[in-house]
Amino acid sequence: MTSTKTNPLIRLEDILRLQQMMQLKPPATLPLSFIGEDVKLIKEIRKKVKKANQNNVTRTQAYLDYYQKHPEIHWAFLAHLVSRNGGYYMTDLSTTLIKSLLSPEKQHAYFLFLEHSNSAIFHDAYAQLLLYEKSKEQNSNLFHLLSAFHISSFMKTVWNDFWQHRNKTLLSIALIVNEQYHIEKNVLFKKEFQRDVLHSWQ
Repeated sequence: MTSTKTNPLIRLEDILRLQQMMQLKPPATLPLSFIGEDVKLIKEIRKKVKKANQNNVTRTQAYLDYYQKHPEIHWAFLAHLVSRNGGYYMTDLSTTLIKSLLSPEKQHAYFLFLEHSNSAIFHDAYAQLLLYEKSKEQNSNLFHLLSAFHISSFMKTVWNDFWQHRNKTLLSIALIVNEQYHIEKNVLFKKEFQRDVLHSWQ
């Protein structure tokens, strides 16, 4: 019997490097204030995020468009697939079979659960993607502006690391972990979703 050796997705040295970068972050200070071109860029990104976050169709297309422009960001294609599947589930809620299992109120609760989850992920992640896009355009690291979008210090560290080392796998896994945490924090613990969706027999 032959044994197959598999390589880890993330190397230990990459994890240790991120850990060291997190420890080197400056102590908490007063909220950052932005001026000039930074303010203009922040407003531009917020406007784009809001426009693309209208519904599941616009989100799904935005992810795909982004990936086609920036194929090195593998997570964007994964997000496109997940968002598209979420749309299928949302559509399924109006099928005859589901209607026989769920009351209109329950259908609405499930729809809102999927919508809030997809919207929350997009709101957090798409601003990060657009800031990377601007950094590429200007050939300059702009990730200090992530604070303006309330992005976690973990993701700030990861993006700065990606800008220097271009580890696509590490970035993808970090984004997956970050968005799972984001959903848990902002959606799963909401009482209405726990009552109407997560703790219901369906």
